[in-house]
Amino acid sequence: MLRACREAHVPVTARGGGTSMAGNAVGPGVVLDLSRYMNRILDIDPVARTARVEAGVILDGLRSATALHGLTFGPDPSSHSR
Repeated sequence: MLRACREAHVPVTARGGGTSMAGNAVGPGVVLDLSRYMNRILDIDPVARTARVEAGVILDGLRSATALHGLTFGPDPSSHSR
């Protein structure tokens, strides 16, 4: 599909959780919703204080998982539960 969009000069917008409060999460062309299948926490490294996550991870889930290691994720957007 991406190849076809590129060849046809059709823009592609990738969405994570789609929680943009300003309405800018959707652009023209094809919209890829990554929240349904790309929503996993891949790993948490408490020593490096890092986590690898996919684009559709919900912040509350990430915070719960990192709390088990004494960590948190700093930003606190109003959309944290979505």
